[in-house]
Parts: sequence; C-alpha cells; structure tokens
Amino acid sequence: MKSSTTRGLICMDGRFGAVYHICEVTYTIWEDESFEYAFKPNYAVVDLLEPPDFQGIPGLDLTLRKSRYVRRNRTPVFIEERSPAPNREGLWELLAEQGMEHLNRLEWLIRADYRYAGDKLYVVRAEEVDAARVVDEALVIGESQNSWLAMRALLQALARGDRLKLRDGSQPGKDARKTLHDTLVMLLEKGEEYRQSQRGSDDAGTPGRRRIAVEDTRFDEALRNMASGKITADEAAKRLGISRATFFRRKREWEDGRQQQEVR
Repeated sequence: MKSSTTRGLICMDGRFGAVYHICEVTYTIWEDESFEYAFKPNYAVVDLLEPPDFQGIPGLDLTLRKSRYVRRNRTPVFIEERSPAPNREGLWELLAEQGMEHLNRLEWLIRADYRYAGDKLYVVRAEEVDAARVVDEALVIGESQNSWLAMRALLQALARGDRLKLRDGSQPGKDARKTLHDTLVMLLEKGEEYRQSQRGSDDAGTPGRRRIAVEDTRFDEALRNMASGKITADEAAKRLGISRATFFRRKREWEDGRQQQEVR
C-alpha cells in the first residue's frame, strides 16, 4: 500500500545560539487514509534540559525512555494543540498561506511562522537540520578563534546530540555530558557578563550615544531587501549565516522591537 511520510524535528532555542534537537517526529499516511505519528526522542539532548525551559513533550511520558512513541490513527497532543484542526474556520486560507492544498498538520507546523505560547518548542524539517555526528573536542578548540567561540561550539554540539570525542579518546556518558553542558553555560554567562561590562566602560565617555550593532544593520538590510522582493527568505537567511527557522524567529523578534545582539 502506498504511503507518504513527513519528517520533522522538535527543537528548542537555548542561550548563546544553541539549538536543542529534542525529538524527531514523523507523520505517515497511507492511501486508505490510515495514518501514524511516531516520535523518537533524542535522550542525549533531553537529559541536558531542565524546567522551566523544558518540561517535556506534551502527550509523551519521557520517563518511560521509549525509543519510539507511536500514535496510530489519532492525532497526538503535541500536534493537536499547535496546528489547525480539520474543522477549523478559515482552514483553507491557513493552508493557502503556506502553499498547501490539503491538511497535513505536521507539514503545516514546519512551514508556518508560528510559535505555540505554552512552551518553547517548535518544529523544523528534519532534512534541513545537520545530523548528529562525532565531534573531536581538540579539533573544535583548535579551529576556534578564541575560547568563548570554542565553548559555544561545544555547547551547540551537545545541544545537537553529537557524540564528543575527548582529548584522551573517550566519550563522556550521560552524567558527564550534563556536567559539561552546565559548565559551558556557566562559563559563557560569565564571559557575556564581562563583555557587557566592557561595552559599558567603552560607552561611559559618550553619554547618550547608542552602541551600533553591526548585526542589527545587516538584519535590517536583509529585511528591506526581502520586503522589496530582491531576495527570498532563504537567501536572506543564507546571507546572515543562520537557518531559515532562526531567520523567521529573529524577524518576529525584530518586529516586536526586541533586537538581538548577536546572530548565530
């Protein structure tokens, strides 16, 4: 029997540009209209996170530590509460906005510039995200321009679920990964506090002068070019060195008046 499958990745933004790859979710529908949702949690990442930032995936009991959570012929809570229902008023207009001709609730979540108010989770297309890999700690440090960037790169590797190869050739286990993650966040916070204090010192001699953020200027230019039709959203994201999903999140923040101080 013929089928089609949509693959998404449930993510969450963290500090310092880290994007946590929390769970793969797939939606498969067969020609007899039966369907299935399957969730594959990335426990190497889930184990790094704590409330209030992360409080689980709605509808799944992650304490069971299942490799797959399957919902056959029923829409799971995670999808139900953040995508349009089949009987929703104005459904076809919502689908048309995303270039869709029929309702695929996971596909809509992937395409729509939408954020559920109940948590920090969002969905991107799985094929557009870098897969987990083995990362050599010494190589990351050696290729980074400074220690702050090295720590940020290691944090992103942990957030992605990469397997870290330490200098002694070993790979840290669950508890060691958590300890390393929390230490990196703490050190990065300390570094950011120092950088902010230095910025304050630099501006102290010029009262009323606002520090110009180069990233803000580039982002504003990208938005204007996109609005005028000179470039697409994908091209704008590429020029800024960020993912499409991150671009739309930053665009929304920009429109709300919350300008980001650094672009991932």
